[in-house]
Amino acid sequence: MIEQGEIMSPGPDWTDVVQAIGTAVSAATSALLVYIAINFRDEVRAARRRPELRLAYDPTRDTTLFQDPTWNYDIHLRVENKPGQDRALGVSLELMGVESLLDTPALRPRPPQRPFAVAELDNYQSTTVDIAPNVGRRFLFVYHDTAKSEGKLELGLIPRAVESKRDCLPPGKYRMTMALTATNADATYWTTDVEFLGIGGNEQHDVSRLAVTAPVQVQAPTRIYATLMWLGRRMLPSSQGNEAEFLVPRASVLRARTL
Repeated sequence: MIEQGEIMSPGPDWTDVVQAIGTAVSAATSALLVYIAINFRDEVRAARRRPELRLAYDPTRDTTLFQDPTWNYDIHLRVENKPGQDRALGVSLELMGVESLLDTPALRPRPPQRPFAVAELDNYQSTTVDIAPNVGRRFLFVYHDTAKSEGKLELGLIPRAVESKRDCLPPGKYRMTMALTATNADATYWTTDVEFLGIGGNEQHDVSRLAVTAPVQVQAPTRIYATLMWLGRRMLPSSQGNEAEFLVPRASVLRARTL
């Protein structure tokens, strides 16, 4: 009970308390950063210099048209390493899936997952290459030989599926999903659209009948997302859906297709 005339002591000033806690946290964080900088500077420097790879396509640089003796078309995708980074080791570009777009019939069977060949290296038999910083190396993406391709577009994959011809795409529009990997860099995923109108007759030299969009980096869907997409596609009539493959890292690949 408070007696008359007795003076109550003031409570704590919460503003001062919050400021004191903030100062203590800031000091602890600064000390931790100094400790990391001193004891792990080599690791921090190595992490900052890890290769940063991107996939690019320039139709003026990466499209080749030549006669041998008939018309041949080579489309390359270029992998570039960011300036100032370490040399990227064992770089590989691997096909992860092919999705039919618009009215293009679904592919059955689909091209199996394999790496693309490195262009102009070991006669297109190598699938990995080291890339220095500020340097780009090309991979053979798709090609067409009017004498041998039988009116289809061929994928530059190694090893070739010669007998089954599963690497040959009929005229249509497709979306390719690819994984770009290196032994000293994290994997990234990319998509690009390919439209092939067929080549023949007097238009064998018309490269406009083969169009490739610039690659776009995408996030690999999670297993939950892929499952939802699979369930959604099962609810569509088979005439409305195109075959698709939704990809997550190879340890937990989940494929989806319309029935």
